Amino acid sequence: MSENKKNMNDFILEAREVGLENLGKRKELTASLVDLYVKNNYKDVTIVACGSSSNASNCAKVFMRDVLDAEVKVVSPFTFEHYENKVSDDTMVFVISQSGYSTNSISALDKLRAMGKQAIGITGDVNSDMKDHCDLLVDYGVGVETVGYVTKGVVTLCEYLMLFALEAALRTGRINEERYQYFIDQIELAFTCHKEMYDATLAFYEKNKKVLLSMPHVYVCSCGAAMGPALEGALKIGETIQIPSFAYEIEEYIHGPNLQLTPNYPVFFIDNHDETSSRIAQIYDATSAVSDKTFMISNNRKGDRIISIEHATCPNVAPLYEVVPFQYLAYKVTTELKKWSKHPMFKEFDKIASSKSENYRTNSPLATNEDEL
Repeated sequence: MSENKKNMNDFILEAREVGLENLGKRKELTASLVDLYVKNNYKDVTIVACGSSSNASNCAKVFMRDVLDAEVKVVSPFTFEHYENKVSDDTMVFVISQSGYSTNSISALDKLRAMGKQAIGITGDVNSDMKDHCDLLVDYGVGVETVGYVTKGVVTLCEYLMLFALEAALRTGRINEERYQYFIDQIELAFTCHKEMYDATLAFYEKNKKVLLSMPHVYVCSCGAAMGPALEGALKIGETIQIPSFAYEIEEYIHGPNLQLTPNYPVFFIDNHDETSSRIAQIYDATSAVSDKTFMISNNRKGDRIISIEHATCPNVAPLYEVVPFQYLAYKVTTELKKWSKHPMFKEFDKIASSKSENYRTNSPLATNEDEL
């Protein structure tokens, strides 16, 4: 199958193979960023990213904080450009754009240079417009993806950030070899879980097809490391199925958003498999008392409305596979409903305020499948 004939589902499946390959070449893949982190005695990390790049960063953030024993912050490029005026000398800042053509990410790189800081970019396309605005441009190892609703890119970017944190922590002595190897083994296990989660989601879809094909809106709720998959799940569903879709931290959900609940409300919960599990289960049960369209990703329960798998990693690595159900459901429901095309008036929006540079449509592999953009 040629690259330009692949769809979202193909790239969901490719993530496992590429993820394992990148794990094997982790030192080479992360070398330039790790070298810079160590050379400059950096401690904290600020990640500047938007859209799925931001969500992938949030998937990795809790892991990075733990391993680096440092503050890790994710901020949008627009906010960074207009409202972030100070960067401490011990903070590494890098800008992520999977396509390399996001105009706000390019502006953030220019802002870094104006501040007298190194402009560090991370992308899946080192030949993109981003290259002209960076002092260091890093390829995070996604390979080719030709659907703008990135799936393989999210998983491999999350993995790259985890691997960077591990290599940097090992080099700086913040973790020992034993703990380093534990997390390497956990990341390897995550790709076994990735396959299990994909298969479980297919079965879940068949059991709940009527509800999933008639969702008027969606809530996705979680906390901790699983908040990244919740954010990405809400984004994927919203941009493909084209319905209102919102992500909430579990307690924030019951401080207002839950007041909208009716029996017609689909709500997804992601169990973070830590001390919060009992509270998530309690709120899941409370929501189920109102709506039969309440779903959960959890290994702590079984049922037709719950996606569970045989294996599991530690919670901070789990986002590598917890995004899979939302990626597949976004693809499958949009395909079944034939909703890939946007409203004809949306072209006017893009003419007035595009998020990508002029070269995106002609040069980026992500723009290949016009029917899925």
